[in-house]
Amino acid sequence: MRQATSPSPLAPKPGLAWPSSQVLKVLEAFGDSLDDFLYMVVPALIQLLESPDAPVDVRKDTLARLGSLCNQHDLATLASPLVHSLVFVLGQPELSRLFRDAVTTLYSLAFQLGADYLIFAPTVGSVLRRSGVRDEKYERLVLMLTQDEPVRADPLMAPEGRGRRSRIRTRDWRRERRQAGEL
Repeated sequence: MRQATSPSPLAPKPGLAWPSSQVLKVLEAFGDSLDDFLYMVVPALIQLLESPDAPVDVRKDTLARLGSLCNQHDLATLASPLVHSLVFVLGQPELSRLFRDAVTTLYSLAFQLGADYLIFAPTVGSVLRRSGVRDEKYERLVLMLTQDEPVRADPLMAPEGRGRRSRIRTRDWRRERRQAGEL
């Protein structure tokens, strides 16, 4: 596993407190206007999540913000660093308090990406097995994606906190290519 080496840009100066959950919740208030700045915000949150100096409560709030960003915005271009960061958290036994939140965020991202998430599924699955984390809903989602079943057709599969009128319009590239005769 990789080690977090660079300090988070959100880390406080010596002697100051870490950002509170209210500061992290402000990200939700920005709504759609945050779309143009996700390429800056998500990496900063990832660094905060991986920072060895960050308190567990701040990391937990950071995971919650990343999960809500997954539910509100299209994070497909940032999926790889986000998944690797979540795998990093799941691979750290001392962060076991964060495992449930990390899996919830992975679920939201997998739901958003659809079949494109399957490239990450083997790595995530092996880390989940090693850390002893089981989540039936996540496993069911990955199974449905593997079997090319429509996950959006089942309302019970929608991630928590995802409204009915989510503005994210994801594409199922595999299905589109199959219909076009490319696969």
